[in-house]
Amino acid sequence: MVVEDKSGDDLSALRERVRARLDVERRKYRELFQFAPACYLQTDPNERITDVNIAASRLLRVEQQRLIGRSLINFIPQTARKAFRIQLALLRDGQELHGLQIPLQPRESDPVPVVIDVVPARNDGEIVAYRWLIRQRSKEILPSGDHMRRAHDLLEAAPTGCFLVDREWRLRFVNPAAARIMGRTPEELLGVNLWEAFPDAASSGFADIGHAVMTNTEALEFEELYRPSHRWIQGVAFSTDDGVCVFIRDVTKSKKAQGAEAHLAAIVRATSVAVLSLSATGVIESWNHGAEDLFGYKAEEIIGRRVDAIVPEDRRRELDFLKGRSRKDVHYATKAVHRTGRLIEISVTLSPIINAGGDLIGYSLISRDASDQVRTERKMRKTLKRSTRRAEALQEKDRLKDLLLVAASHDMRGPVATLLGMALTLKQVHPFEETSVEHELLERMIANGQRLERLLSDLLDLDRISQGLFQPQRARIDVGMVAKGVVQGMAGPDSPIRVVSRPGLAEVDPMLAERIIENLIGNALKFSDRDEDIVVEVRPEDGGVQIAVNDRGPGVPDEIKEDIFQPFTRGTSGKEGHGIGLTLVKRFAELHGGRAWVEDGRGGGASFRVFLPTEFPSS
Repeated sequence: MVVEDKSGDDLSALRERVRARLDVERRKYRELFQFAPACYLQTDPNERITDVNIAASRLLRVEQQRLIGRSLINFIPQTARKAFRIQLALLRDGQELHGLQIPLQPRESDPVPVVIDVVPARNDGEIVAYRWLIRQRSKEILPSGDHMRRAHDLLEAAPTGCFLVDREWRLRFVNPAAARIMGRTPEELLGVNLWEAFPDAASSGFADIGHAVMTNTEALEFEELYRPSHRWIQGVAFSTDDGVCVFIRDVTKSKKAQGAEAHLAAIVRATSVAVLSLSATGVIESWNHGAEDLFGYKAEEIIGRRVDAIVPEDRRRELDFLKGRSRKDVHYATKAVHRTGRLIEISVTLSPIINAGGDLIGYSLISRDASDQVRTERKMRKTLKRSTRRAEALQEKDRLKDLLLVAASHDMRGPVATLLGMALTLKQVHPFEETSVEHELLERMIANGQRLERLLSDLLDLDRISQGLFQPQRARIDVGMVAKGVVQGMAGPDSPIRVVSRPGLAEVDPMLAERIIENLIGNALKFSDRDEDIVVEVRPEDGGVQIAVNDRGPGVPDEIKEDIFQPFTRGTSGKEGHGIGLTLVKRFAELHGGRAWVEDGRGGGASFRVFLPTEFPSS
């Protein structure tokens, strides 16, 4: 059995019934309006009649169709127009008028006294029309002194500025609001010629408007910049029997806001970044050139459609912010659907749009093409992986090298000690003549054996330090005395080494302090001529003791002053060395919480320095 889905038909039928009911209600309203006993009419903001019922047509003695488009002011007697215009100014300020007593002038007839009620009609807060209810009185009631006083009081209290000038341009009335806009007090302005009080206005658009109104019965609206005070003034001016009446207000803030909005809108339109706005339900309301370039849609093609049009099916969950009416800024990377159907990588910044009342009215969405960024990130990830693999391979090689060096050091230490011992024993047991070849060969064997033994010892010390197995044995000693002892043990009678020291106490390992000074002196001897002085300085400093070994050698270039303390790094002089001694100096200093560095010597050469703190660092 096939069941037909009639939900679509039922919905269409319901729509037709609602439309028919609305048509009936409109006709009823129109009939009530047309045949009401009271006079009803509607005008635009400029008081031109846009709709009128039969009773009003009869009162004014003009056919309904011929009334459309005519100004209501034409049906006010000349003697009453001044008071009527004053009331109209209050109406333009957004106020309602009730019980306004004024005469109407029907066509080819005497004035008729009426009572008028007027209510502004608004759309989004803006006045778009006025609705007039006119009731005829039994006898003529013209504006009395009481009515004029009431109008005067209303103008005094009105938030809109109002002033009157006579035919000589003298100010006859200025309310407080107008005086504030003019930057004076009412007392300062009354009786003064307007153009003398404001000479800059006499040669501006304000004067053109004033003179035009003075010679014409038509009211003129204006908006002008008064340059001396940098204020924008908006208003309406109309002629009276005695001169001109002007209503003004300061719109500087709104003009600045409009300018800022226009500037911002121009920036948004011109920017290459895609900027679009959504309603609270996800309908696209604006679409700039950047969005056209990124997504491929022209503004007229996409505005009014839901944002789903550019969101892939598998990413619709990203639109959950619409259901939850989120008020948070969101940043994320995603994909979008181009007009051609292809997917594009984009980055998105989504922000809520909140009105002055705190209500969520929509969202702004800023998007950028992230295709290049995504490709770059992928390349960077691949490069990082390759670099990581290379670094790991280098670390492994370095680890194997260290293992080989340590293993070789351990394995070679025994044979080297044996060979050195045998050479020394041979020298004692069977001494050769000093001039013989045998004596020279034996001395070389002993010297090289001792160098090799020191190298192996240094390598093993480096390994122990790297593994954290080297523990200094601290004691409070005078480092200057240690330096003197080392120099005495190394220097002969003609040695160029001198010691300059002052008492400097530090908590250090005595053996390591000796090794530091020995290695620094050995390095200086290696790079100095025999007759060049080497000065060892020891002096106390704030928080510790500084050791400096100064030579007159070739010095150390700036580019290797940091690397010179790395293992197997040697200077550029070509002198022989294994590059371990300075490394141990640096490591021994760091074990004490100190540091080692090199500077240029004061008279040339190099000055290798070590700082050892007074207090031994806690572990």
